[in-house]
Amino acid sequence: MSRTCCRRMVLPLLCGVWLAGSGVTSAEELAGRVIDIPDSDVVVIQFGTQQRTVRLAGVDAPEMPQPYGGTARMALVRWASGRQAIVEVTRREQGDRLEGRVLVDGRDLGRDLVDQGLAWRLPLVDESRAGDYSRDLAAVERMARRRHRGLWSRSSPLPPWQWRELEAEAQGINDSQLNLPYDVNGRYVPSSR
Repeated sequence: MSRTCCRRMVLPLLCGVWLAGSGVTSAEELAGRVIDIPDSDVVVIQFGTQQRTVRLAGVDAPEMPQPYGGTARMALVRWASGRQAIVEVTRREQGDRLEGRVLVDGRDLGRDLVDQGLAWRLPLVDESRAGDYSRDLAAVERMARRRHRGLWSRSSPLPPWQWRELEAEAQGINDSQLNLPYDVNGRYVPSSR
C-alpha cells in the first residue's frame, strides 16, 4: 500500500481522535483542513472548531516583498488550499501558533518549497546536532542550488532573515522585538519549552 494511500486512510481516523476538541492527538499530530495561506511559509489550518497558524518547520521562504516570496505563497496555495493536512508539531510558539511539518496528500510542504528553490533550509546553531529531517532539507537545498531552481537562479539571493534584519534596522526595531525562532544569521534556535 502506498504512503499516500495510507495517509488518506489514516486521516479520517486521526480526525476522530481529537482530545477535548483541541484537535491534538496523543502523538502531537494534528489533522485538519488548510483554510488560508497568509504568507510564503505559513498556513492556517482548521482543527475541529479551532484555527491554528502553522509555520513550516525547518524552512524560511522569502518574505512577500522579496523576489520569489509571492511565488512560494502561490505554490502553497496550489498544493494545499482547501485540502486536508496532517501537522507533525515540532514546536509551540506564543499563543495558538505552531511550527511543524505539514503534509498534504503525502507532500511535505516545507521540503517541497526547498526542493523547488522557493525556500531556504534554516541552518542550525549546532549543525552537529541536526536530525534526519534537517539533514534531508540540507541535501534537498544543495540539489536545488546545483540545478539553479527558483531563487537559486539569481546570482546572490538575499535570505529572508537578512532581509528582515535590514527591514527592522530601517524601522528602528531591535531583534528581540521580532520574536523569531532563529538568530540574526538565520540559524534555528531551539525552544527552551
